[in-house]
Amino acid sequence: MLKKVLFFLVSLVAGTVLFITVVDWQEFRSALSIFTGWHVLVILLLTALMFFIGAWKWMIILKNQGYSLEKKEIFKLYLAGFSLSYLFPLFIGGGTGTIFRGYVLREKFFVPWKKGIVSLIIEKFLEISIGLLVILAGLIFFLSKRGIPSGNIGAPLLLGIIVLTAFFVFLYVKFFRSESIVGFFAKFFSKKHFVNGTALEIEQDIFDFFEPKKPIFWKVVGLAFLRVAVIGLRSWILVLFLGQFLTFFSIFPIMAFYFMALYIPVPAMLGTHEIAQTFAFGSLGVEAGLAAAFTMIQRGAELLFAFIGLLIFFKLGFSLIRSIFSRKIDTFIR
Repeated sequence: MLKKVLFFLVSLVAGTVLFITVVDWQEFRSALSIFTGWHVLVILLLTALMFFIGAWKWMIILKNQGYSLEKKEIFKLYLAGFSLSYLFPLFIGGGTGTIFRGYVLREKFFVPWKKGIVSLIIEKFLEISIGLLVILAGLIFFLSKRGIPSGNIGAPLLLGIIVLTAFFVFLYVKFFRSESIVGFFAKFFSKKHFVNGTALEIEQDIFDFFEPKKPIFWKVVGLAFLRVAVIGLRSWILVLFLGQFLTFFSIFPIMAFYFMALYIPVPAMLGTHEIAQTFAFGSLGVEAGLAAAFTMIQRGAELLFAFIGLLIFFKLGFSLIRSIFSRKIDTFIR
């Protein structure tokens, strides 16, 4: 626990230092001055839509697993999970909130641990893999404008993208062919750590979902792409509100660097988002001051929902503790 707290504090301090270093406050105030009240409303509505689609996607995956939860409960749990992943990230993909959602599914809604894990693996895998596609598209556009970076940045960047792409292609091929991934990795490690009943059952449930002939698969994939489209629309409109017009393809570098910053475990993408968008805006010939205003407004909208999610988290936590305590008392009395 101490290591996790220390990691959070170090990442928070590092993000704050990056944020202070990168932002040109004079340019930031100048860019922000043209942002009005109704602009805020539009950005908040698009951010809410982004979360609603994400929760809807997860609800359908859970329903496919045989568990129908109320839309209101799913949205609250999804938002609570987001708040933990956004404010207290542990690793790529926001593991903190994902673990919490799995725990609440089991303890409050009595969804078996295996079924909850399957729904979360499917949801996160689709989210990260589509995010990777956006990153690839954005980097291709970025490199077409700026060329391959020289020095110690270009080679690791290209190698990292190639490795990640190859890994996700490998996983999708395995999923669609229903070939065991657990068995594949068991060839290189001790089989007792990989091949067991639970792991194979989880894998089989994932295979059952990744079946191209099933309409449910394409419905969930469609919602995953729709959520990314809303993120792109929010980015495009926000840049437009800040006084710049971008073409359709020009928004991809901004989205790419957004996802790259999102996958770095720093609270609220503090500092990392500013650095990433400075590169993105620079590739598009847009002044750096707009990048700072862009990230601050985007972060402000997401923080609002993160704080709402945090309130939900505390309420759910209190309810869970009371429920578990009551069950323990009942068991003891019996």
